[in-house]
Amino acid sequence: MSYKKDISDYYEQTRDHYKYWWKLDQGMALHYGIWEKDTKNFVEALANTNIKMAELAKVKKGDIVLDAGCGVGGSAIFLAKEHGAKSYGITLNERQKSEATANALKHNVEQRTNFSVQDYLNTNFEDETFDVVWGCESVNSSPDKEAFLKEASRILKPGGRVIVTDYFMPNSINRLDHKVLLDWETAWALGPICTEQEFIDYGENHQLKLESNTDFTNQIMPTVKWMYRTYWYGLIPSEIYNLFHPKVSRYARHHYRSGYYQYKSLKKGLWRYRTLVMQKA
Repeated sequence: MSYKKDISDYYEQTRDHYKYWWKLDQGMALHYGIWEKDTKNFVEALANTNIKMAELAKVKKGDIVLDAGCGVGGSAIFLAKEHGAKSYGITLNERQKSEATANALKHNVEQRTNFSVQDYLNTNFEDETFDVVWGCESVNSSPDKEAFLKEASRILKPGGRVIVTDYFMPNSINRLDHKVLLDWETAWALGPICTEQEFIDYGENHQLKLESNTDFTNQIMPTVKWMYRTYWYGLIPSEIYNLFHPKVSRYARHHYRSGYYQYKSLKKGLWRYRTLVMQKA
């Protein structure tokens, strides 16, 4: 089965989980969220991620931005609405594309947004189209991080920025030594998680020089802990449901376990939550 089908299937099969637990209609996001001292709720935390990333990427009015792995369009809509950007969003899931388009219409930014079903490893955009390539917890779905950065470099204008917020292993970690990390990858249809230095080196191979590397691990801890608690809340009910519904889809069947995997692997020091900004020469 191809990685593209795996990723699309994951979001299709777990859509109801995210719709309920992530308040998808309101937050339009599927990431951890950044919690500040004055953050009141999860939807605010989700919005904070967009705010922080836009600041770090220095998004300005008139910029052309590609949201690579756009989900239901939250980041692209935010950038169009709050920063006056022209936002393009791509996803591997047809339903997400349709929902993103509907969300843009709802927020009156349909003229400044465009959504399509595409693979961010091999897009149909012209060379040097974008000022910013944006990946918020989407790049780790890729089976080949260097291929993502190669394509990002191709479609970026000179001086353009790629910003990636995601899970990175410390440089000393070998993921194959840690089953809990591999189980987490399987549960979320992730590609191999790489170290931050590997990712930086991949960028340098394609004219992308690191500009900033910000650690937000502490700011996502409320969500990390909440997901861990939901694992325990859901353990018995989920297994009973699976027992009486043997045809439940493969990702939905054990999705609740991801709350355990992500928490335990973080507590073992196997990953950190970082935002990397790279600039094209």
